[in-house]
Amino acid sequence: MAGSFNPDTKRPWTKADAETRWAQAQQQAHQDKTSCELVANLPDLQKKLQALQQQAAATRNGPSASNK
Repeated sequence: MAGSFNPDTKRPWTKADAETRWAQAQQQAHQDKTSCELVANLPDLQKKLQALQQQAAATRNGPSASNK
């Protein structure tokens, strides 16, 4: 930390600056982890959506086909 320049404050790093930056990094890491989990679940969610759409289509088409 000693002598290192903090571009955000335009002065050398302080302990408070480092703690603030660490909190920001942890928050960003949590957001990134959440985003990665959502992306990892996307294929399963797409399959579920497709199955539900097919089920809904079969339900809609079923009664009208028997009325003909």
